[in-house]
Amino acid sequence: RSTGLSNRNVRVLVASNQAQSASLTFAGTAGGVFRSSDQGSNWQAVNNGLPNLDVRALAFSFPLRTLLAGTPAGVFRSIDSGATWGALNSGLPTLHVRSVVFNGEHAYVGTDSGVFHLAPGNSAWVPFSNGLTNPDVRTMGRAGTTFCIGTGTVLFSLQSFVSNPAWIPASGVPVAEVRSLAVSAGIPDRTGDGVLAGTDSGVFWGYPYGFAWTVINEG
Repeated sequence: RSTGLSNRNVRVLVASNQAQSASLTFAGTAGGVFRSSDQGSNWQAVNNGLPNLDVRALAFSFPLRTLLAGTPAGVFRSIDSGATWGALNSGLPTLHVRSVVFNGEHAYVGTDSGVFHLAPGNSAWVPFSNGLTNPDVRTMGRAGTTFCIGTGTVLFSLQSFVSNPAWIPASGVPVAEVRSLAVSAGIPDRTGDGVLAGTDSGVFWGYPYGFAWTVINEG
């Protein structure tokens, strides 16, 4: 039984790389960020410097030893495992951050004004929405070298990390609100890694790495 998690409205969980660093798990809740060093048996609030406790998204980068939190008041960064936080909002036209993700040392955030990128060593976000016809980003996920996003209306887009990248609408997903994304190492009767998308029209399987999509609602 977990102790110390005073807010049970958990929106997101992330873990550090257990093979290369201390085993830390972070929970983003409606009451801030909580940290566990024993696989969730005990939790400690780590919100010093975090003025908005309505945490909607979390991402951890092992190479940078950095934790990012997305809130309705913007992005906040911690470089000491959540002990202290500082705002990281320069370049963002909106502070309603719904999702955050790392690709190595590169960080990305999804907002209601599109996707923004923070390069290593930089302190300001830059737009990363080329080809994105709907900027209302609800969720993001990375599978291999492919970066997938889901929006609040018709469009579900994906993109590869290449020079001059552009978002491409997904093929096979109907008009749907994309609410969640997850990378899968394979499901029965399907081979290889892919992406699962949860929508208001059911679950879709994107393979390879989200390039072709089929519905998987049977049963």
